[in-house]
Amino acid sequence: MTHDTPFSALPADFMATLFGQARTITLARNQTLFRAGDPCDGCYRIVEGLLKVTAGAPASRERILAIRGPAALVGELSLGGEVAVMLAAERPQLIAALIVGDAPLSIKHHLTEEPAEHRAQNVLWQTLCGRPVDEIEAAIRRMPIYVPSENVARPASEVLGNESPFFPHQAVSLHQLDPDMLAAVNAGPLPMLDGYEPETLLPAITCPVLLLQADPMQGSALSDADVTLALNLLPNATLLRLAGLGHPLHGPQPKRVAGAIMPFLSSVRLPKCNH
Repeated sequence: MTHDTPFSALPADFMATLFGQARTITLARNQTLFRAGDPCDGCYRIVEGLLKVTAGAPASRERILAIRGPAALVGELSLGGEVAVMLAAERPQLIAALIVGDAPLSIKHHLTEEPAEHRAQNVLWQTLCGRPVDEIEAAIRRMPIYVPSENVARPASEVLGNESPFFPHQAVSLHQLDPDMLAAVNAGPLPMLDGYEPETLLPAITCPVLLLQADPMQGSALSDADVTLALNLLPNATLLRLAGLGHPLHGPQPKRVAGAIMPFLSSVRLPKCNH
């Protein structure tokens, strides 16, 4: 069933304001919201009821990958903070505020090129895409994770704990993921981020920006050098360091992250939207 998410951890009044800008749709029982391959027209937040995520299987048997309930987001996809930066710079009328969640802001020394862990991890994930969920989960439990505070790599199951919700969630995600998406990531930051120039984009962002930096000893992706670059170039930026948290941030501690960002979110004036 569902577990805590950043949205479920936010105050109800703020959520009402945020999603008051959204258009409400109602699905009948067993009605399909979207299918794999459909054009992307946004993401959805479940208000009432349950949504079943399924995949086809041999002999046309349905395989249930997940059950999503109230407060869950469906249809969202992260392609990195760089996408949000480009949108905020090039379409400022669409963005009221921007939160950069421990994402690298420079192409130099990009996280995806770090060989010991991140690149090896993405290469492994690319080979796992589309495989059975049980097979993927077993593989990522064995996946080595570098622990900066210990200067050693240990199996993910030891670092995150056997009961971590990361394993089933990531297994379902990789089962559904097109391997070509990770092929683009593994090709390197220059082809993947063609046209991304932080020295030009960051000064063009007029909305308030909150930089969330994970703990370097827990494997942060937003480097001190990127933080310095951003604070020098962004017209209206605030930095918040989250001690003890690694790059996934809201994955392990959604309530803590939600509480940390609420003062920033509360200061944002959301524009009215007419439908």
